[in-house]
Amino acid sequence: MDLESQAPATPQTRYRVYSIAKAMTATAAMRLVELERLDLDTRVETYLSDLPDHVHGITARQLMGHRSGIRHYRQGEWISVSHRDCASPTDALEDFINDPLDNEPGTAMAYSTFGYVLLSAVIEAAYGQLYEKAIQDLVFTPAGMTATAIEGREVSGFDTATFYVAPDPNDPEDDWFATVDWDPSINASRKFGGGGFL
Repeated sequence: MDLESQAPATPQTRYRVYSIAKAMTATAAMRLVELERLDLDTRVETYLSDLPDHVHGITARQLMGHRSGIRHYRQGEWISVSHRDCASPTDALEDFINDPLDNEPGTAMAYSTFGYVLLSAVIEAAYGQLYEKAIQDLVFTPAGMTATAIEGREVSGFDTATFYVAPDPNDPEDDWFATVDWDPSINASRKFGGGGFL
């Protein structure tokens, strides 16, 4: 429900799916494997030649399994990377790609949304078209997912829920029981296959 207008949610109301997007992205990667356009064990720099040297050697398999060493969000960063839109996951790499790895690729499991942003860029390169076209062709259309798209993209016949942000439970200055606030500036699209779908 929209708290201001009191408009109720309907079967045509779309919501953020957040990290469920990762399973969809992994499905797209595996479809490309079936099409022989992606090798899970080929180094990512084979697909993306402009990556910095310290990420050379990471594979799609490691990205899918959270074993790449690519870091996750820092404190408060979920919000800071949710205020900008970009056309391609390669544009979103600037948020993390120059940071040191948390561990040697393949040596430890550490959850990483940014790893899935990099995987989205690899999928885009392997498919040869924008990531959102790849995910549409490889996953959404075959599965009959007519309401699913990257946030900010209109889908005919569907509307979008009004999103609210609760106070930070880890911030002693925030009243966790206070009324949630609407934040129209938040846009999850920059997360692409790591959490950018409605």
